[in-house]
Amino acid sequence: MQWGGILSTLQSLRGIYEPYNHQRKIFGFDTFSGFSSITKEDGGDHQEGDYSVDKGYEEELHEIMMIQEQQSPLPHIQRTFLIKGDASVTVNEWLEENPAAVIGMAIFDMDVYKPTKDVLEAIKPRLFKGSVLVFDEFGMKEWPGETIAVNEVLGINNLEFKHFPHQPCCAVAIVLTGNWNAKLIDRRGVPFPRSGCPCPRPAADVGQKRVFSLTSGGSVKLAR
Repeated sequence: MQWGGILSTLQSLRGIYEPYNHQRKIFGFDTFSGFSSITKEDGGDHQEGDYSVDKGYEEELHEIMMIQEQQSPLPHIQRTFLIKGDASVTVNEWLEENPAAVIGMAIFDMDVYKPTKDVLEAIKPRLFKGSVLVFDEFGMKEWPGETIAVNEVLGINNLEFKHFPHQPCCAVAIVLTGNWNAKLIDRRGVPFPRSGCPCPRPAADVGQKRVFSLTSGGSVKLAR
C-alpha cells in the first residue's frame, strides 16, 4: 500500500456501496521499508529497500485510516487494519489466524516476483468463483516479476486480457471457475455481474469475503 492511497480508496468505496456491511473488512499489508527481496525474475533495475516510506509512517497512516473510519457508518466497529512486515510471511500468519476467511478481492501492487508468487500461492485456496485479482504492473517490461509469478501460479493461458486505453498496464482477473479459468480486463471496465459498482459482491453472498491488496515492498490489502 506504500503511502495508503489505494487503502483509502477502498475505505471510501466501502462506505458508499456497502456502508452497513460490518463483514467487509480491509487489511493492508506492507513492509513500509521497501522491497524485502529482489530476484533474477525482476530484471536488473531494482534493489532491496526501493519504495520505502518515512520511518514511522505506518503509525501516521493508521491514524489517518482510523479518522476516516470514524467518519463512516458503523464507526464503533473497526473494519480497516494495517499489518507490517513481509507479505510472504505475514499472509500465512493472517490466513492461520482467520481460518474462515475467503477473499473477495486481492490487489497486487508489489511489483516484484517473490512476494507476488508467495501470496498468490497462499491465498489461492481461499479464492472462489467471482473473486477479483488486480495486477498493477501486469505485462510491463520494467517489472517482469509480477507477470512471471502470475503465469507460474495461475497460468497466463487461463486468463483473458483487455486493457483500458488510459491505463494499459493495470489489469483485473475475475476467477470464473475452480480450475482457474479467469477473465482479465482493466479495472475500470470490469463487468461485475448484477451490479454497477467497482467492488466485489456483498459478503452475504459467500460467507466472509475480504479484499486483499498488495503493493510495493510486499504489501497486501484485504477486505471482506
